[in-house]
Amino acid sequence: MAFATKQVTAVWPPTGIALGALLLWGYRAWPGIWIGAFASNAMSAEPLWTAAAIATGNTLAPVFGCFLLRRYGFENALDRVRDVLLLAALGAAVAMTVSATNGVAQLALARLVPWNAFGSVWWVWWAGDAMGALFVAPVLLTWFAGNRRTERAEGGYAELATLAAIFVLASAATFLTDFPLRFSVYPFVIWIALRFTQREMATAIAIVSGIAIWGTAHGVGPWTAGSLDTRLLQVDSWMAILAITSLVLRAVAAERRAARGELQALLSATRRSAERLQEAFLPEHLPDRPGLRCDVLYAAAEREALIGGDWYDAFELPDKRIAFVVGDVTGHGLDAAVAAARIRRSIFIAAFETRDPAEILSKAEPALADEQHVPATAIVAIVSPDLSSMSYASAGHPPLIAASPRAAPYFLRSGGLPLGIDVAVARETHVQALEPGTVLLFYTDGLTEFNRNIAVAERATLDAAAHIAQSPRIERPALYVQRSVMGSARSIDDVVVLVVQITS
Repeated sequence: MAFATKQVTAVWPPTGIALGALLLWGYRAWPGIWIGAFASNAMSAEPLWTAAAIATGNTLAPVFGCFLLRRYGFENALDRVRDVLLLAALGAAVAMTVSATNGVAQLALARLVPWNAFGSVWWVWWAGDAMGALFVAPVLLTWFAGNRRTERAEGGYAELATLAAIFVLASAATFLTDFPLRFSVYPFVIWIALRFTQREMATAIAIVSGIAIWGTAHGVGPWTAGSLDTRLLQVDSWMAILAITSLVLRAVAAERRAARGELQALLSATRRSAERLQEAFLPEHLPDRPGLRCDVLYAAAEREALIGGDWYDAFELPDKRIAFVVGDVTGHGLDAAVAAARIRRSIFIAAFETRDPAEILSKAEPALADEQHVPATAIVAIVSPDLSSMSYASAGHPPLIAASPRAAPYFLRSGGLPLGIDVAVARETHVQALEPGTVLLFYTDGLTEFNRNIAVAERATLDAAAHIAQSPRIERPALYVQRSVMGSARSIDDVVVLVVQITS
């Protein structure tokens, strides 16, 4: 490939081999590089001392490139954009100035090149070494070093074989014919970047570079005017842009895929932590008594947070009464969950101090005193020991639903202002008679406001309660209610559904 000067060519793959060897196996590879460079130059009709001096520069250049790359945290897998840019800027462009400057100077000292041609010869030498580092080193690094992140290609072998065949045909049509198709390979480069790894990308660049160089050397393709060195320099510049953009595009895809995987892992870990934290804030067991059946469902708002401000509680009092509590703190996340836990604990304590649900809510309200402008709704219902009646009070919470086999479902009386709004108001306690087969449905507003059509959702909630009353053996009645109302939709708010059935 040498034309104007026998010792200088715009195509020099050994530089890429040398740089790749140093990056793979360390500085101990330098003697092999020097011996190879000396042997090659010694057979190029120049004095041995010149060959030895040129070999020294040819060795120092990749050693210097390896040093710079390692100094700035280069990783062989080339699956980061910064690694591609480091290889192009430091490993190829900067480091190869050493070999080009030393080599041309030695040729001039040996009177093989006139000093007035130093600049033009230097440019050819530098381009050959730099392109060798840019085209060949990535192939060695990605094939021998493997991928640091063990990334797997999304495309299969059949797709790869098809792509390889089409890519070779497009490269041949571009560089082995006279048709003006310089950019026909770019769609396939993008295909490789999106579906395969940096290994396939580096190999594709080497293949298209080989085809382009062969065609240019034989006078075909887009670059046929001028001397061989001029044509090869044109190929080098075009291929350098293709190689850098292709490797960068693949690195961007790799970084995005890795980030997506790390995000999924983080979300999974966060979800597990949130679920454990939420479980710590909620009761472990529901009351278990003959004639009483309870089921509950809790779901945090998946678009907002994995832990929320909705809560529920159910516990038995010393006199055999059973308390059921459902509430909702405004907002989502850890702060809302902590506020909900504080209110729940306060209601639990107050229930042992007084029998009146309205008074229980009033005594629990100071728990929100430390929370600035964080209102909460809640409902407290206490079922008598014989399960024949229920007293309840609400603080702005969605109304209870009652249903039985002999009566249509209906909303119980509700009202009251939310907790924590700094307005003195007397809440009212209501009494509701219960009969065998009665179904009581507690819920938070996330159930009926998930699609902003509250009327339709409330009608579906009533129908679900009626169906449970007619079919009391439904295995998970709370889950049945949630699916009947919301279907497969995801709520934008936390959801609690508590179903209490009086079976006898």
